[in-house]
Amino acid sequence: MTLASVGKEAGFTGGLVTYRFGSKAGLLQAVCDRVFELWRKNVVNVAGVEQITGLKSINKLTELYFHALRDRSDLLLALFRLMNESHTAFPELIPFFREFDGRIREHIGGIVDRGKKANVFSKSIDTESFSIVYLGMLRGTAMQYMIEGETMDLDKAEAMVSKVCQRSLAIQRKTKSK
Repeated sequence: MTLASVGKEAGFTGGLVTYRFGSKAGLLQAVCDRVFELWRKNVVNVAGVEQITGLKSINKLTELYFHALRDRSDLLLALFRLMNESHTAFPELIPFFREFDGRIREHIGGIVDRGKKANVFSKSIDTESFSIVYLGMLRGTAMQYMIEGETMDLDKAEAMVSKVCQRSLAIQRKTKSK
């Protein structure tokens, strides 16, 4: 991939692409930003994840992610391809993906913190650790699905992610001893 070939494919000159993005890494970072922006605009904001609290919010986010996975969303596939390329052909993207993941985890953490404030999630939950593990469950499942395809029962995997979240975030009720 060269900026000249990207420009030609898009109907522009390579010079214009270079002027606008500076480098391949700059172009790829702009693509990643666009993917994140479109995900928030077209998926998270439209579905109202920010307006609901508690497990409903986490389950909605899970449902949206699995829906994108089932549909082999161009956004999701582009993101995974770019993330994989950051570990091989474009290591200069790794700092960008650290920031990108930080924004995703902040979003998840915001959902958890709202649930804690609403007293529907345990206050003892480590928000940062939950966000890391939750994102790992989603991405790990997605990677397996991309390899296994239709042989994997995505409905059961989605249900298990929801169940793990429910159990992890639940307020522990003290039982009275006799």
